[in-house]
Amino acid sequence: MPSNKTVAVRPFDSPQKTMSYNRGRLIRSQSNKMVGGVLSGLARHYGLDLTWLRIGVVLASFVTFGTVVVCYIVAMFLMPTE
Repeated sequence: MPSNKTVAVRPFDSPQKTMSYNRGRLIRSQSNKMVGGVLSGLARHYGLDLTWLRIGVVLASFVTFGTVVVCYIVAMFLMPTE
């Protein structure tokens, strides 16, 4: 007699739950940097497009009156290099 068990599938069990980007340690990039490599490291860590991230940071620096620039400088000293 076959059993009629219902199996619940969680949404986290999808076949594409892992992305192809590096989710290791968050580090500054020395090879693909313009100023300090912070944005390049963030883009690599989170799998973001570096160009759009740079555009967003420039726009955010105008909106926040330079607060993003101060955060970038702090991150330059706190994030280790590769």
